[in-house]
Amino acid sequence: MNYSQAEEYLHSFIDYEKIPGISYASYGYSLKHVEELLHRMGDPHLAAKTVHVAGTKGKGSIAAMIVQVLIVSGYRTGLYTSPHFHTLRERIRVGSNLISEEEFAALMTEVKPYFEAMNHDPLYRQLTFFEVLTALAFAYFKQKQADFQVLEVGLGGRLDATNVAEPEVCAYKPNLAFYEALGIEGLIILEKTIKYMPADIPIIGDAKRGDIGNTAKAYAKALFSTLGFDAATVNPYLGFDSIEPFISYQDKGVFILCRTSNRGASDFQDLSCTGGLSLYEIVAQKVKEWNIYGNIGLVVGATYPEELKRVRS
Repeated sequence: MNYSQAEEYLHSFIDYEKIPGISYASYGYSLKHVEELLHRMGDPHLAAKTVHVAGTKGKGSIAAMIVQVLIVSGYRTGLYTSPHFHTLRERIRVGSNLISEEEFAALMTEVKPYFEAMNHDPLYRQLTFFEVLTALAFAYFKQKQADFQVLEVGLGGRLDATNVAEPEVCAYKPNLAFYEALGIEGLIILEKTIKYMPADIPIIGDAKRGDIGNTAKAYAKALFSTLGFDAATVNPYLGFDSIEPFISYQDKGVFILCRTSNRGASDFQDLSCTGGLSLYEIVAQKVKEWNIYGNIGLVVGATYPEELKRVRS
């Protein structure tokens, strides 16, 4: 088939991007059929190391930046994003090059029999537009012998087709505020989210707690014992007694806010203190003193490289 025919064939699959308010639950949905499809194709999704980018904002920008870092580091890198602006081929690229019309058509012709076989197998659900395109992207990255594949989630959630890959993730960091805003239901969702995360990947509770006495102890217990986070972000500005309950969990990580990247951070963090040091530098010094168990880290915004140098010194 030529490119137009390949594109037309792809659009013959149901496209949930164009169906608002779709509920996975109402369809008894899972990713078993996608996993089976890829297994029949030779597991192309496992051929390269994976960076999986998810979230509510900035996914495309972050994915593009990661790709550039990997390219500069000498790695052949594939990028899979959605949606597209002008051409479907924008979603699949290696390096700075989009998949060509000829490559798209040839690859679709090659893998079409797998799609047809899956859709005629009564044991599995019908494939969707996004699942077919995701499988095509994996096959292309394998064909191009990519070292890394950077994947941006589509509709997101635990049933996004990109979840079949095995990402090289350093940590997950759920922001508790977005769950707490939903009340009891949000906390239930948070617990489910934590349970879904791989057991061998650290989970950081982005809580930014800062309080004293029994209140700090309660926060520490909630984060580390009740919810089971491996680490948490905390606020140091009430002093050591607000930090001590957290660091007393010697097998847990504590990341202390030092020089943050929000717009108003300089109102206090840049204030000059004794000895000509800024407040954030004083925080860094104190953290070094407090780190008796070796379980404390610092939060320093990546948008402030010069400040980061001073903190490290």
